Amino acid sequence: MRINKEHGHAPAGSRRFTTIAICILLGVALTGVTLVAGQVSDRRVTNEHPAKREMREWAEKHFPHLVKPDFARLELARMLPELNDGPERLKAPFKVGGAVNFRLLVTNGSTERIYFPIASPYEHNRPRLFKGNELVPYRQDIQELVRGDVTQLGYRSIKYDQVEPGQTFTEVIQLNDWYEPLQPGAYRLVVRHRFILEGEWVDSPPINFEVIP
Repeated sequence: MRINKEHGHAPAGSRRFTTIAICILLGVALTGVTLVAGQVSDRRVTNEHPAKREMREWAEKHFPHLVKPDFARLELARMLPELNDGPERLKAPFKVGGAVNFRLLVTNGSTERIYFPIASPYEHNRPRLFKGNELVPYRQDIQELVRGDVTQLGYRSIKYDQVEPGQTFTEVIQLNDWYEPLQPGAYRLVVRHRFILEGEWVDSPPINFEVIP
């Protein structure tokens, strides 16, 4: 996952930043669980691991703004044009076999600075790609990876970032990381994003695009 700040500048680190990281580790130690990878969907399984339930309750107590991220405004956009590209590049169809990348713009619409963990895109994002009215399945290896999140008890890797009030950060959504090469046709993409494991998913507005031979 690649994150860039679109507006303003946030300091690389702060004592509060470190304190939050420490609080997360202490909270995990006190509850006897690790940070937990979330479900494939918002629906909770009946026989979920007790540690996952404890993690969700802990997150709701200590980071309710991340569990229910009312501060976030999401938008999908095409990649910015290269230096010699004209504005028509932003509307051009993609070619079969080429890179199909988008920017997920996440804006902090609150009046508070927001601290949040960042980890693997497979833990915090869920693209939903439609060709016509049909949902396009993930690649087989990605389906297995996502299904594994149901039982995985811990982040694979984690660090922390912050976003100031009114600031936007960007994640690059690379569809080639999720899907088999897209065939010609018209597509619609929505990206679901969450800010903490066991938190609620937030859906971006859709973006339409075309793939040609």
